[in-house]
Amino acid sequence: DSSHAPLTPADEVELLDHLQSGGKLFLTGQDIAEYYAGTALLDSLGVGFVQNTSTTIVRGVTGNLISGGLILIISSSGGANNQTSSDVIQVTNSSVSLPIFYYGSGTTYPAGIANFNPTSLAKAVFLGYGYEAINDAAKRSQLLSRILDYLNEPVTSLTTRQLSGLIPEQFELSQNYPNPFNPETRIRFAVPFDSEVK
Repeated sequence: DSSHAPLTPADEVELLDHLQSGGKLFLTGQDIAEYYAGTALLDSLGVGFVQNTSTTIVRGVTGNLISGGLILIISSSGGANNQTSSDVIQVTNSSVSLPIFYYGSGTTYPAGIANFNPTSLAKAVFLGYGYEAINDAAKRSQLLSRILDYLNEPVTSLTTRQLSGLIPEQFELSQNYPNPFNPETRIRFAVPFDSEVK
């Protein structure tokens, strides 16, 4: 709602603390960049504010894992239809943030960014418009799924990890592999205490 400050001072402090502690954040809404440009919260995201826009078409950056291939409409039925003051975002620190969405057909007016802070390991996605305004439910769902994948760092490869010293919470006996077998098989097991087993 563009008629009041989107975040309370307490909200701002808690979000900043969360990011400084290596937290993950999906922040979305009109007027957030406008009201908080120059604050520690937006500085930590590496963004500022350029201007408001009434543009209702948002395009993803080609090849981007979050936004690639997406063209979103943030008006009309199907969404909240409440975007009267969407923010054009300025990337102020390109070492931690990059644009993932632009308003309109060009690459002049950033509409959203992805952020990664290598020092705190915090990750964020910040949209200068309200997510709830996306008028296609399937695209809303697809975007949210991609954002969660980015924030949750999905496993893309497996690496061997030494488990010695870690004690499971309960007894577990896994299925043998391979099954059927000839001449040998493997059976994984876990016991909830340090002991020798046969």
